[in-house]
Amino acid sequence: MAEMSTPHHEVRQTRTLQFAHWVVKRRLPVLLALITATLFFFYPILNTILTAAHVGLPGPVVRVDTNARDQWPDHPFIHAQDKFAANFGSATGVAIGVVVKEGTIFTPETLAKIDRITKAIDGVAASDQLPAYDSKTDEREALRSKIEEEQQKAGGELTAFQMIKRLDRVYPPYPVNHDQVRSVVHRSTRVFEIQPDGAIENRLLVRKLPQTQEEADALREVVRQNPPVIFGRFVSYDEKAALITADFVTDRISGSNVFTAIFNHVQRIKEVEQDAKTDIYVSGVPILVGWILKHAFEIGMYVFLTVIAIFLLSPRCSSASAQEK
Repeated sequence: MAEMSTPHHEVRQTRTLQFAHWVVKRRLPVLLALITATLFFFYPILNTILTAAHVGLPGPVVRVDTNARDQWPDHPFIHAQDKFAANFGSATGVAIGVVVKEGTIFTPETLAKIDRITKAIDGVAASDQLPAYDSKTDEREALRSKIEEEQQKAGGELTAFQMIKRLDRVYPPYPVNHDQVRSVVHRSTRVFEIQPDGAIENRLLVRKLPQTQEEADALREVVRQNPPVIFGRFVSYDEKAALITADFVTDRISGSNVFTAIFNHVQRIKEVEQDAKTDIYVSGVPILVGWILKHAFEIGMYVFLTVIAIFLLSPRCSSASAQEK
């Protein structure tokens, strides 16, 4: 009986299969090309993480611009911010809470502390330990002239906004809105008083800082008579805490350098003014982003270690699940 021959099926040579054969035959050059491409695109990411940790390497860095106005210039929220920012503040404000552990804030020492913090958050000199923020004005002008000369030689020209961004990367500003700084002792805080003749007078709440406890008590009575604009807003109802707020120009806060400059300045205020009798709390978008930038290296390291742990544990979990079945 003749043996039956097994039918032979020829494998169809598709383009995918042909490409696979080509890769296998040249697997070493392909592997080297993949490694080179991976390192080429990974280097800027690695340099970004190291730059955030202040150990940057030479070469390109990935920059993420969070300027909402550039991304959505005609968005209704942008127009709403432009319309109401002057009255209600910007989206990048900082709030500082000064809380005394005993007594009330109405003492000459605590009121002087609130005044120093108010001046410092405004970027002006408050004390020997809290000098005015140095914006490096002369250095910025020198760099501006250098960039303009380079652009003229190259035949190009930067817009005003592009020039500001270039300067801010090297010399970060402190873009506080001086008209949006508020506290119980700030020069913009005013009260209404009814005079004996019936006239209504609008005057500064604090013309001069109290030097004695009697003057502090007199200020306390005036504050109590002005709820909720001052009492209940800048001073808590239990009189143990004071609020200091400052808004920043949102369009100028778009890079990590500016966020870091604001964060470091505010943290310096807290470091100097917090003591055994007073707790100081700070919050706001620049502070939140500042903490993220400060711990960017640790965050990146934890993410990297988590990914490695997942790859190491996944085969073991799969084999253990297969054995149970």
